[in-house]
Amino acid sequence: MSDLHQQLPDDFSGIVRLFPLPELVLFPHVVQPLYVFEPRYVEMFEHALMSDHLIAMATLNSETLTENALSEPPLHPHICLGKIITHAKKENGHYNVLLAGLARGTILEELPQDRLYRRARVRLMDDFSSSDDPAVQDELQDLLREHFLQSIPNKLENQESLNQLLHGETSLGMLVDVMSFALPLSISTKQQLLGEPNVEYRAKLLLDHFDALSDTSKLLDSPPFPPDFSQN
Repeated sequence: MSDLHQQLPDDFSGIVRLFPLPELVLFPHVVQPLYVFEPRYVEMFEHALMSDHLIAMATLNSETLTENALSEPPLHPHICLGKIITHAKKENGHYNVLLAGLARGTILEELPQDRLYRRARVRLMDDFSSSDDPAVQDELQDLLREHFLQSIPNKLENQESLNQLLHGETSLGMLVDVMSFALPLSISTKQQLLGEPNVEYRAKLLLDHFDALSDTSKLLDSPPFPPDFSQN
């Protein structure tokens, strides 16, 4: 049994609750704080809390948005299935939630909307390696760490969470996912990285994009690490 399926319920059907946001692309190995207040998403999270605690983070695709799609905006194809690891209900019925990314996946089809929130059938993807040589992954990890340190503002270098990521026992797949989430890459680039289960190829894709991060002004505006709460 794969590592992915060990994290899923035995009766997982491939049907997921969708939580779409306009600018957020969640990755496996990342914990995202969420502030949930819209009634449809409060209902969705309460349904998740009563069952498997699973929510799929999706990203709205503004590039293909039309007037006819305003009620159900189009989504980018790749999602990250996440699991609620902690939550707090506020007096007004809203929720503060921590969602941990579990697995990358692709939307196969959206289901007819028979409740307030959207659902879809997805294909989840296990990470896999195309090389049996540990030295290949070690070299890619070293290159990623070197480029990442050159790209981030100096004020972030001593953050404990970053030190653990860069110098701890971190797999290549995890390293690429966390960096892909933290760096100010375009939504289309993040979607490309999220949709790639081959860990070596994903690492090389990210390395190719580091040149686009040479503009320090973009990095100074990059999201905090760890991330702040995202609101629906």
